[in-house]
Amino acid sequence: MQIGSAFNIIRKNKGLSQREVAANIISTSFYSKLETENSNISADLFFQLLDNLDITPEEFEYIYNDYAHTPKRKIDDLCKQIYYAGEIDKLHEKKIEIEEIYKSTDDDFYDRLSILLYCLIQTYNSEKYDPEIIKPIHSYLFTVETWGLYEIRLFTTCIKAFEIDTVLLLSNQLLNNLKAYSTFYFHERDIITVLINIIITCLDNNRLEEADYYIAVAKNRLKSEELMFERNLINYLFGISLIHHHREDEGYQIAMASIDIFKSLNMNGIATQYEDYLEETIQIFTIKS
Repeated sequence: MQIGSAFNIIRKNKGLSQREVAANIISTSFYSKLETENSNISADLFFQLLDNLDITPEEFEYIYNDYAHTPKRKIDDLCKQIYYAGEIDKLHEKKIEIEEIYKSTDDDFYDRLSILLYCLIQTYNSEKYDPEIIKPIHSYLFTVETWGLYEIRLFTTCIKAFEIDTVLLLSNQLLNNLKAYSTFYFHERDIITVLINIIITCLDNNRLEEADYYIAVAKNRLKSEELMFERNLINYLFGISLIHHHREDEGYQIAMASIDIFKSLNMNGIATQYEDYLEETIQIFTIKS
């Protein structure tokens, strides 16, 4: 299916006119050409049109591919299912399989996917990362001008494998992309998740100014009431930041209040994890003082 046909089908299924979809974005005549002649549009305009259609990029892709997921999407989704099920041995087997696909196709997507699985496995096993293995992801993220959900997830998964200066450079690149799409909230949970990982990385490396900056960015983006978990975690990290700034009592109270909320939601494993992190932080600053 061509992109114009996909727009046409979605618009008609939603009972919208061309004028309504194009409103405040492009002229109705230009939108009409998009549907009939498959005119090229920028990524920014594309996302704005999806916003007017009230449809996510994944939903558009599914329709664009004749209501079928692409082979790449299928294997990517399968890897996610295996990881979330905690089947690390099976994930390792899948990584080897994907490496063989890369050798036979020379498609960089499969190379990046195998590296992604490597990072997940290393993180799960609390093992160090080999910088040489990560290099293709590093190079890819620095060369891609416009980040989408794919790039955000790559960065989120591999962030612990990067040096702090690399993390901050890529974080700046992420922010530049978020400014371009500041009015869209298709994947707000993914965006907040990567911001949380940036904050934790900054705190772990004692980059307090940057940590405070990204806490403010995350708080400013928390528009949806559905993101209660993320909102609570940001408040927790704010408490940790205060401890780093030698406001131990205030920071401890804020962090513990967030932990209590996790417990009230029966997220006991997460509560224990962050309580341990809080105690480690307090202990470090007690020793320093």
